[in-house]
Amino acid sequence: MSKHLCSYSLIIKKLLEAVLLNAGAIDSINLNTGKLGLSLCLFEVAKCVNDELVEDTAFNLLQEVLALRQKGKKVKPMEIGFVLLYLIENRLIEADFDELFKEDTERLLSAIRALSPYSEVYLDFIPFLSLLWKLKKESATRQLAVEILDGSVLSLEHQFNRMQTTRTTSDIQKWESSFEHYLKASSLVDDYTIPLSTLEYYVALYQQGRIPNRFATGFYIEKFVPNNKKLHSFGKMIQEYAVQNTYPDIQTLDQRVNLLYLLKQKESIYKTQIEQLESALFDCDDSMYEKQIARMIPLTQSIIGYEAGIARLLLYWIYAENLYTQQDYKRFQYIFI
Repeated sequence: MSKHLCSYSLIIKKLLEAVLLNAGAIDSINLNTGKLGLSLCLFEVAKCVNDELVEDTAFNLLQEVLALRQKGKKVKPMEIGFVLLYLIENRLIEADFDELFKEDTERLLSAIRALSPYSEVYLDFIPFLSLLWKLKKESATRQLAVEILDGSVLSLEHQFNRMQTTRTTSDIQKWESSFEHYLKASSLVDDYTIPLSTLEYYVALYQQGRIPNRFATGFYIEKFVPNNKKLHSFGKMIQEYAVQNTYPDIQTLDQRVNLLYLLKQKESIYKTQIEQLESALFDCDDSMYEKQIARMIPLTQSIIGYEAGIARLLLYWIYAENLYTQQDYKRFQYIFI
């Protein structure tokens, strides 16, 4: 037994039972709230617990999604492409990506290229493009990802300049959200360099007291500027202040899980904070446990979903239990981005 009220293995078993029990009743086939996301989750769990039944369930869910799509059921091609790439790249399934998805890939790439000029609204394409590049090593794919990131920089700069005159709260919140989205997407593209001027825009807004401390933003700023002492220290400061001003009682489940994922990579510094955040997620001996978890999930989300439900929590415990290596961190960042 762990220092918590139950062991990792017990909590994983309890959450896994909830996902398996309810997966068949989910109507949606999409990534965030449907069968596609549950399939990805269960493939990861199967690898961790070495359970053929779980793997078979994951495979059946994936097959069901592919079959329903063939019958005209709507699901975003990029979501299916992303999941297939993730599973193949990380050797969770053995399959030929081109055989399954070549025509869809060509259509997707053509559609993405037609969207130029790019802005931050296209950052959601980056995980798919990044995994596609990792699998096929075609330079044009990486270049397309870079063009989207560079277009996002120009968009962020334009918004920043406009904020110098408008100064509305909504503009600042939108910019902050877009900036963090840009940082996370940039972390998926190997050897991509963020312009220092873009980071300094954030510093300027922060020093003006116009944006709050956000751990993820500080985490990625520190990550991207290891040789810039000023910005490196600034990123660390943002993280420390953000942790001090974290209020778990008002966090949704996905907010808590996403923060824990980042904190876990700096466990030697934030061990106490990790234990505090995990505590409400660990008490599987409590008869009200599932209701406690459900209260953290927005009503608009699936209770067991990949984006903000039990599947996301299950993926976090799989990550935490196995003490993944730095290579695996790069793999899980596609999930917790």
